[in-house]
Amino acid sequence: MELEEKQGKYSLVTGEKIKKKSVRKLKKEHKKAKKEENKESKKQNKKKVKIDKKLQGETVLFKSKTVSGDVEGDTNSLEITKNGLVEDKEKVLIVRKADKEKPISKKRKLFNLISYFLVGFVAVFFGYIAGNFYVANFMNKVDYSAFTEENLIATNAQEIYNKAKQDGVMQTSAIDLFVAAEYYLNNRDKYNSSIKGEIQPSIGSVQSIWGTKNKNGNIFEVESVSKGMLALGEKYTYDLTNQTATIYKASSIDTNKATYPDNPTWVMTYDEFREEYGTAPEKPCIPYIISSKTLVEGSGNVIQEGVGKYKITFMLTTDSSVINYIKQVKHMSGLKDYPTFKNIMITAYINDDLEFLDIRFDESYTVMYFGVMATCSGFVEVNFSY
Repeated sequence: MELEEKQGKYSLVTGEKIKKKSVRKLKKEHKKAKKEENKESKKQNKKKVKIDKKLQGETVLFKSKTVSGDVEGDTNSLEITKNGLVEDKEKVLIVRKADKEKPISKKRKLFNLISYFLVGFVAVFFGYIAGNFYVANFMNKVDYSAFTEENLIATNAQEIYNKAKQDGVMQTSAIDLFVAAEYYLNNRDKYNSSIKGEIQPSIGSVQSIWGTKNKNGNIFEVESVSKGMLALGEKYTYDLTNQTATIYKASSIDTNKATYPDNPTWVMTYDEFREEYGTAPEKPCIPYIISSKTLVEGSGNVIQEGVGKYKITFMLTTDSSVINYIKQVKHMSGLKDYPTFKNIMITAYINDDLEFLDIRFDESYTVMYFGVMATCSGFVEVNFSY
């Protein structure tokens, strides 16, 4: 009996001594444990609210499972312990439902492709326009005002002519032969010439050029017509006696003919004509300033072609030689600004008397053409008869 009472004072499971507790004390301990459990539960609820805010509206599935349980599927898990005294701890798994991508319809694909194309086209178009504007206004400018005609023309043209006549064609340089032939042409009482040519812009169709340039005593008659993307035509009569140019602008232009009004479009003085067209009205055949000062050094060449016929070739500077010609190009083409020349090649045929037989001008230049930077390449041929 005594042994049984002793044994009853110790736990058969843990071996610890069993303490006698009053009912009041047991209730107090139970109440304390319950309070701790509520405190831990509130703490876990706060964590849950915080997690919900981070998910920002995503669908969340809370699932409880024991520590030993397996988690299946593509989920993000968060373990929240509710009661550390309990063996089976609860696990809260946050399952984010992945949106299943809907298949794109053919109509939608086509719409996307068109949208991408339009965005790309607009970007390229405006980039190209902006690039052209920058090139035209900042990188493609030539300061023509840095040159003056007085410092470039051959003031001793008569001396050059006399020397060339004395020495002969093959003993004279290409540039001096041209200066001598031009001097002789300008001092002739009469000549007739026909012009033809083409200009090919990098955008648009070919511009065809034709016309005449004739002199009879003190009267010059000139016609210049260009037809292609633009149709432009003018003719003028210049009287050396009263130094007046009477100009007619074509009212219509056909394939090889221009029609003019009965009354002149403009009547200009010599100075007004030079300011608008650049070239002197009494020297219509040579639009460039050609002298040893505008020659590209080393480019001159003279070749004899048959009896009494010689071919002259040379290149001109692309800035100083065109300070007058740019005005003519701007006026006749309707451009808003001057062109920038890239290349100028002169080819002329003369005889032993230093008379021009033919002159050909090959040139290339850039201009703003319908808001786009364009490169124009072309030629003009002038054929003389006396």
